[in-house]
Amino acid sequence: MSKKFISKDDGFIVPVFFWVFHFLEMVSVFYWVRRINRFFFEHRKNKNDGKDKPFTSEYIFPELWLCFNMLLAGTVSPLILKETGSVVAAWILMVYSMLRVLELVVYQINVLFFHRLNGYYLGGGNAAGSTKPTEYMIKSATRTVIMLVLNMIEYVLQFVVMFTAIELITGIQGPSVSVLDSFELFMNSSNLEMYRESPLFFQAYIETIIGIFMNIVCLARFIGALPEVKTKDNR
Repeated sequence: MSKKFISKDDGFIVPVFFWVFHFLEMVSVFYWVRRINRFFFEHRKNKNDGKDKPFTSEYIFPELWLCFNMLLAGTVSPLILKETGSVVAAWILMVYSMLRVLELVVYQINVLFFHRLNGYYLGGGNAAGSTKPTEYMIKSATRTVIMLVLNMIEYVLQFVVMFTAIELITGIQGPSVSVLDSFELFMNSSNLEMYRESPLFFQAYIETIIGIFMNIVCLARFIGALPEVKTKDNR
């Protein structure tokens, strides 16, 4: 049994935000790659009686996807923008970087707050007729923290791609935003006022907000979930 509508028992804050971020999760290349792979997997013949899983449902796929996007944002995209100077390429890479940043933010918010409620709002309770959510588990706290740190690095790189693409599209004159500049914005150690009159202000502001969210909320939550380290004495 699933709970799909706002009710007096549930209120509206949690259900509304659950469905907002549930649908935002679909605005993602990652989501559609998994969806398409699962579609073809489920419709192929000789599936070994359901014992096999599609590759995109394995834990290694998000790790490969992260590495691919870090490589793209850190080396391939800057090289394309620098060597070609193409406005078309700048638009494509800027839009992709924006989608990737949205994908990361939405997924991390869902992991923090809403994925554990999937069984309650989407169905799949523990027993027939039960509204109790299916227990939600992550692979491991260590893996999650490492992935989050890599995500933080990727945020910095993706924003550099965005900044560079915007500079190319708008023809901004002046020094480009470097990886160090982007890192300082992400860590809230840069003066945001210097971007006040720049077309880059909105992106710079968003990067500082994401940095606050990642450092104070998301990373802190899963660092707290790391297993305790045994000590040789109590000192």
